[in-house]
Amino acid sequence: MLPNRCSPRALAVVALVGACTPPGQPPRPVAFDSAAVRREVRAFMQQAADSAGTLDAVAALAGAPTDSSVIYVSDGHPIRGSEFVASLRRTYRNLDFLRMVVNRAEIRPLRSDIASATFWMTITSRTKAGREATDSVIETAVFERKEGKWRPVLWQKTTLK
Repeated sequence: MLPNRCSPRALAVVALVGACTPPGQPPRPVAFDSAAVRREVRAFMQQAADSAGTLDAVAALAGAPTDSSVIYVSDGHPIRGSEFVASLRRTYRNLDFLRMVVNRAEIRPLRSDIASATFWMTITSRTKAGREATDSVIETAVFERKEGKWRPVLWQKTTLK
């Protein structure tokens, strides 16, 4: 063997050792396109806001978990995944207009498939009785990408005073 050459076995060992994290060291970050994650989560949130405007509870939830865990907290009131559609339907039943505008978004990709987000929104509604309301809210959420689609796994809304 020539001095500056390595056998295939030696190259395999070097590649394997180079891919491992030494004991006591933090894991190496996995590279991903954080700008793409931000765009995708922002697009998901805009789609959810637009779907809410149609007063369609199922479309507005866009794949949120439907199990018994708390997935949404609205002004201090926890809502379980299994209750979320029914809760929105009760709210939407009394409305004839709803518009949600995302004014500002801060999205922090944590991994290629998980992101946290904060959204400042204006929500304008009109009841069937004609009462109009406009609220400023802040929403925080954790999103995951599952089967290629983003969905909220934990979400909260606080109405700003």
